[in-house]
Parts: sequence; structure tokens; C-alpha cells
Amino acid sequence: MYAGQKELIKILFIIPTLSGGGAERVLLNILRYIDRKKFTPHLVLFEKRGELMFDLPSGISVEVLRSNKSGYVLKYFVFFRLAKLLKQERPDAAVSFMWYPNAVAIAAKILGRLHCKVIVSERTSTFIYSSRLENFLRNFIIKFLYPRANLIIAPSRKIAQDIISQAVPESKVHVIHNPVDISEISKYAKEEIDHKWYRKKESIVIAVGRLGNEKGFDYLIKAIALLAGEGIQCKLIILGDGKEKENLLRLVEKLGLNDSVSFEGFQENPYKYLARSTVFVLSSLYEGFPNVLLEAMALGIPSVATRCPTG
Repeated sequence: MYAGQKELIKILFIIPTLSGGGAERVLLNILRYIDRKKFTPHLVLFEKRGELMFDLPSGISVEVLRSNKSGYVLKYFVFFRLAKLLKQERPDAAVSFMWYPNAVAIAAKILGRLHCKVIVSERTSTFIYSSRLENFLRNFIIKFLYPRANLIIAPSRKIAQDIISQAVPESKVHVIHNPVDISEISKYAKEEIDHKWYRKKESIVIAVGRLGNEKGFDYLIKAIALLAGEGIQCKLIILGDGKEKENLLRLVEKLGLNDSVSFEGFQENPYKYLARSTVFVLSSLYEGFPNVLLEAMALGIPSVATRCPTG
């Protein structure tokens, strides 16, 4: 280092995988555009997998806390490995995404008696499934561990209010909306697409997201069936993968919509589909900060969204 040259701020970003979710895309944007003249970013994954691994910016070092074959104990006690990694790397700050990695990061700091700052990012509402064990554990962690973090980031005001209502100091909670890279979206939207419905200039409703219950795709499919019953013909394309795919396929067959609904799976470039569709629909039951809705709006696509909590 030259005389007078400032030492770079070292940050460890922590997330389970690089699956095709909103939090993962936000983190990739941060890694892509963070000022390398001021910061040295490192990525910490629980497992090195996910649909978005291809999009990891060059020059980012990656640490993996467990292998895909780790046993049950190692799988759920990764904070020991993270504490060891934090001791070795001695970062200025650790930034974690989603409630479980947040808990791991805070616990690792306490366990290792470390002095680095821990910044946690809560991605969605904390009061969605209050009767479920997972949400009970999540809210317990928010109430008793989040106050030990140096800073808590929420993507919307409603999520910030949820966190504060659980005895977390208001001074520690800050709202930072998710970024949208309009120039990148516009560039990828120009790519050609090979799909018969677009070639035939069909009226196309498009939805994008993980195929989980929270996305409300079953309601959207039923809505398409209602439109068909009223003589309004349109096609539905859903981009994404997930555990509910088989149930959704059965619903499509039951409603006689096999010729009207198409599941196109995860797409590295969803924007070329969005840009050529008639209308975008966000049918979610809840959201954190719906990136894809902003992306559709940035492309000028008419958009319809459910009035869901924090979305």
C-alpha cells in the first residue's frame, strides 16, 4: 500500500445460496456495483449452488460454509464455521440477508466475541404465518437477536415497522429500497425470443417468481379460467421453478387450461419475456419488496398487483 493510501473497507456478504430469488438478485447488484476503490467485497455462501451462480461478478472471492453433503448437525450449526471465518478474515463488517443467515451472523459474532459490525437485512414481513413454527422461530430471533446487530435493513417501511414492533430499537432500523438497474433491464429486454405465442402476437399475461404458495399462482390460474369462461381469450406464461409446480400443473389440467398456460421454468433473462407481454401480474399473498414489479414497470408493461402486505 502506498503512503497516504486509505485501507479498503472489507465486507463479508452472507446468504445461503444464489437461488433465483429477489434477495439474491439484490445482493448480486450490490456486488456488481460496489465501489472497489473503497470496499473489498467477499461472498459467503452456506452452499455453493443456485440458478444465479452464473451471474456472480468476476473478482469476488467466495467462501462456502458447508458442502451439499453435510449432515444434519453441520447443516444447522454453520455459525461455528462462520465464527471461525470471521476470526480469520477480520472484516470491518458482515452483511447478511434473510432471517436464518441473520441469526447465524449475530450468533457467530457473539460466539466468537468478535468486534466487526454485523448488519442484517430482513427481506419480508415478520407477521405472515404467526401460527407456524418457522415464523415463531423467526420472530423469536428478531426479538432477541436483532437488537444485538449493529444495523437492521428493511426494504420497505412496513417491514421496518414490523421489526420495530418486536422491541427492536427504532434507531437501528433503516429502510433501503431494492435497486433496479434500468439500463441492464432494457438491454436484456431487446434479446430475441423464440416462443410460438409471441410469434403469433397472442394476448399474453406473464408472471415471474418462485413457484411457492406465497406467490398466489393458483389464484392467477383460476383467474385465467374465469376469463376464458367469459369468452376473453389470453395466454398465461409463468417463469420460475419451485416446490408447487406439480400442484399447479394439476390445477391447470383440472381447469382445462393446458393450451392456455405455459410454465417456462427459471430464465436467465426474464426481461425479453416481460417486454413482449401484454400485461404483468403480481399475484403474491405477501412480498418484501417486489423487484419484478418494478422491473416490469421500468419496461413500460401494464401491471396488476394484489394488495398484499408490504408488497
